[in-house]
Amino acid sequence: MDARTEFEGRLLPVGAALRTALGGDRSTRGWLVRAGVVHPPFTALLIEACAELFADDDAARREAALEVAAALNARPLLAALVDALEARPEHWVVGAAGATPGHRALAFVERAAPPRSALRRRALAWALAQPALRVAAWRGLGMEHPDLLIPHLADVLASAPELADPLATRLALVHTDHCEAACRALATAPEDVRRAFAAPLEKHLRRIFAIKKWAVCRRALFGR
Repeated sequence: MDARTEFEGRLLPVGAALRTALGGDRSTRGWLVRAGVVHPPFTALLIEACAELFADDDAARREAALEVAAALNARPLLAALVDALEARPEHWVVGAAGATPGHRALAFVERAAPPRSALRRRALAWALAQPALRVAAWRGLGMEHPDLLIPHLADVLASAPELADPLATRLALVHTDHCEAACRALATAPEDVRRAFAAPLEKHLRRIFAIKKWAVCRRALFGR
């Protein structure tokens, strides 16, 4: 892109000036996003700058880059974002519960990454390793890859017991082969957690005539 390109009466920044502009006020970022939508050469520069800022030490600059990535629904930034999440998890899990940069990063991955893609799986594995993000990870991505979720199942249900019903239901009806592993993972969970999970699991396994599978699951959960 020609460095002299104007948009809405202002010169578009490049290089270090672009990274500085991204970390500025929200109205400036809105202008940059609009320019990115209509000027493909500038879009490439914007994506490159955001990728660099994902690894920046300054939290405001990282979040600004994520805001722009989400506004553009920029799939080319997914790999750089997941790399940044894995490299410096401490950058993404600070803040109020349910409002960390990690939550916003997961929301972007959920919206922009193709279903069951390797990047979604990597983002889910990363989020499940962060206690503050486990419930959000399940809500957004978890049941695409139950094998990743199951080791954290007891912690997820302890934090969000209301998920026992939808989780057990989906396991029974969609991921039936994972039911036994899920029950073994819950074998030492508090009884109220096991019973809350067992009731919908039994209901739906019986619906699909998986009676023997329910018997195995019951023994894993209750020893009988």
